[in-house]
Amino acid sequence: MAVDFDKCVGLAIMRLRAHQSERPDAELYLMVDPTLGDPFADEPTMASLRRYVLPINHPDIELGKKPYLCPIQDPIRQERAINRSVELAVEEMQKTTAPFRRSICAWLLADTRSPAELAQCLARGSVKTDRHRQRHILRFWDPRVLPLLAGHERGHRLVPPVTAVDWLALDSKGELQSVPYPDDVAAVPVIHLTSSDEALLQDISLENAAACAVVERDQPWPGRGELASHIIRARELSLIDQADIAAFVADRKSQGVPIELADRIAAVLAAVRDDGASYQKLVAAWDEDDWTAIAAEALQRTQQHHTSKRLEGTQP
Repeated sequence: MAVDFDKCVGLAIMRLRAHQSERPDAELYLMVDPTLGDPFADEPTMASLRRYVLPINHPDIELGKKPYLCPIQDPIRQERAINRSVELAVEEMQKTTAPFRRSICAWLLADTRSPAELAQCLARGSVKTDRHRQRHILRFWDPRVLPLLAGHERGHRLVPPVTAVDWLALDSKGELQSVPYPDDVAAVPVIHLTSSDEALLQDISLENAAACAVVERDQPWPGRGELASHIIRARELSLIDQADIAAFVADRKSQGVPIELADRIAAVLAAVRDDGASYQKLVAAWDEDDWTAIAAEALQRTQQHHTSKRLEGTQP
């Protein structure tokens, strides 16, 4: 899905200003995730902004790769910094590909507190220990991850305990969204993951990949219930790889029929199940005509199935 750069930038700046006007007493922060590189490092507009690195202690994240906060307080510098940060965020998003398109930053509106204190609060609970005593980084600050954690009935407990924060970030379509950062997070962060926590994180990652794949087909962002039904079906058909499941869900959603009823899809699924092939790679070369024929065949068999069921219901 192509992103209209000028439109995205203009709308994002407008929405960011609107959120600011709703919380005039809140401090504005730019939060940067330099994992894939840091375009802000050499940006003259940002040179005067002080950085507060999140003090995350983990060997897998180097100092130069740790996320950091920049308070944007001066009104004159603020406008230039906001405009340029939005431009850079959209540019970076356009460099990444589906279904993992992402931006490198977010904007936070927080109650007045010291920037160092806010950085410390955000770092708390970002490192989790699994059941095997292995330590992992939960990159909750990633704009693709936080909405899923914060919006999940169990996932929000894994978010570091920070209250009174409005978290704004670009979604996969380049639109600024307000992430519902939970206000009822525990005072003490969850450090040790249970088996349920680990399964939840795996499911959230899969949901995100599948949803992004759907959006890349010019389909609306799917509801969690609808998404779950497609994922369950993919697993029933022995798809295991996350990229394969995401591709299958997007294909099934975009065609609007149970595509697994078509012979060509059934053959692909058999190759995946029996030979360890990749669903995503096997269908990659198919064009619109191929998918039209597959959808027609699947629809015909769906109708035949329904007709058969109705006839069974009329028999004495």
